Amino acid sequence: MLLKIQKSRTLFALFLVAISFLFSNSISAKEVLRILAWPGYADPDIVLAFEKRYGVSVEVNYVGSDDELWDKLNTNNGRDYDVFAVNTAELQRYIDKGLSIPIDIENIPNHANQIPRFQNYNAILGLTREKKLYAIPYTYSEIGLIYNKKLVKHPPRSMSAMWDPAYRGRVLAYNSSSHNFSIAALLLGATNPFHPDALKLN
Repeated sequence: MLLKIQKSRTLFALFLVAISFLFSNSISAKEVLRILAWPGYADPDIVLAFEKRYGVSVEVNYVGSDDELWDKLNTNNGRDYDVFAVNTAELQRYIDKGLSIPIDIENIPNHANQIPRFQNYNAILGLTREKKLYAIPYTYSEIGLIYNKKLVKHPPRSMSAMWDPAYRGRVLAYNSSSHNFSIAALLLGATNPFHPDALKLN
């Protein structure tokens, strides 16, 4: 393994465990809360604590890529899940499809306990549409490059290193179409890598 893209969720994510503690008054006893999330976002100990605290059952299903998330939510028009975790770069198409509905922040008083950078929703691109909030920011991360110092003499300074002919067949990348198309679009000069269809190539 020479180069490896660090798997990340990118930017901000909507996540139930963070949100669920905010919805303390909106969950009825004996209800089943159905979550679609990423591995590590709904650990069993946190789910168990939530179930005991609010007297509900929680069913967690996991996804390993944005493509899988899209497929699962499109099956049965999203009726199989109550809350899901999604990248803000992906959120708008879920709104377009009617798979995400607006959130009334007044019903979530504990949002005031979020760190300040997550409370200014209008400053976070992708969370709102027509002044309506569709997601609660939970966390963020960066996309990085991991390389083998024994095999790479000079640290890569760009993700374009993944297309260096010298590394052909020796690169591992996160297996997600939107993720990889966005990286390619960024390297090709797209001003918005999340909308590569706007990229004009010579």
